[in-house]
Amino acid sequence: MAIRSLSPAPPPATSPLLGEFASAMKPFGGEVLQTSLSAEDEKEPAVELSGS
Repeated sequence: MAIRSLSPAPPPATSPLLGEFASAMKPFGGEVLQTSLSAEDEKEPAVELSGS
């Protein structure tokens, strides 16, 4: 006998949630970026974008 879940599958943790987050942050200004860079590699562009 197979066991199956009666609950629906969770939503994907990408586009819809990212869109909601970006919309919620919009009143605060700035840019929301999504990258595949490592935390170390993200530092250089973050500094350039902040103007510091």
